[in-house]
Amino acid sequence: MHRHNYNFALSNIPVVIKVLNNGTVAASNFPIKYTIDNLPPVTYTYTGTVAPLSYATISLPAFTSTLGIHKIKAYTAWAIDSVKSNDTLTKKIYCAKFQTLPVNDNLEGANEGWYNESVTDTATKWELGQPNYGQTSTTHSGTKAWDINLNTAYTNNAETYLYSPFWDLPAVPNVTLSFWMNMCTSDQLTLEYSPDTANWYTLATYVYTQCGYFQYTYDLSQWGISGKTQFRLHFKSDNGFPNGDGVSIDDIILTSPPSYDFTITKIAYPQPVHQMYGQIPVGIQIKIWGKQYQ
Repeated sequence: MHRHNYNFALSNIPVVIKVLNNGTVAASNFPIKYTIDNLPPVTYTYTGTVAPLSYATISLPAFTSTLGIHKIKAYTAWAIDSVKSNDTLTKKIYCAKFQTLPVNDNLEGANEGWYNESVTDTATKWELGQPNYGQTSTTHSGTKAWDINLNTAYTNNAETYLYSPFWDLPAVPNVTLSFWMNMCTSDQLTLEYSPDTANWYTLATYVYTQCGYFQYTYDLSQWGISGKTQFRLHFKSDNGFPNGDGVSIDDIILTSPPSYDFTITKIAYPQPVHQMYGQIPVGIQIKIWGKQYQ
């Protein structure tokens, strides 16, 4: 199947497959089906002809999706195919929301494109709502936060991800990501980023010190991060006991500098003690924070 790992649209998402005729006779007028997650299959009849030991690229009907991670399963349903074991292929895709800066998400309104993925089991997962377990029972503001298991303890040997929307980051200085986090666990937690959902890089690794909300701020331009970028929090528990109470995150802000912003950083002249009278020159030092200057 030919699809990017991520897709910014939620409707009319095309599905394109490549089939190989392994047989010794030409194949034509055969049905192809695909499913999205556990939804009913979409059926399409290919009316062309695929010669023996040849490939064909076939466009299937588009589909409408929701935000998050989905699994596509495509398969041929030709009754006379004598080998069924090589007829099916699956692929995972990310349907993500695309946002431009600035972003100020207090998580109180509609979901702006965040979603979760649990790797080992679904008993431990990131959930959006009012945290209500142990020392992760509060938000930083309002009534909603992203939290690992809102109402219960997380399990041993669990692995779960919280994905951000895709953000379009300008290639200028002082592009800043900040959020408030309550980390009440000594298990593994990292902040990662990716330009394509295929290659992920670690931005920060967190070490438990004490429970409570603390603000974390990152100048993304210092890391050379720009363009379409997605972030994720990666939580992984070990098999130790007891477990902590979990992690909550709230009030995510992403900003870039305005077009014009100057700061006087120093009065360079005159010196504090100046041995002149009359017209005294004045010199200043400025720093340009903005994206443009004249």
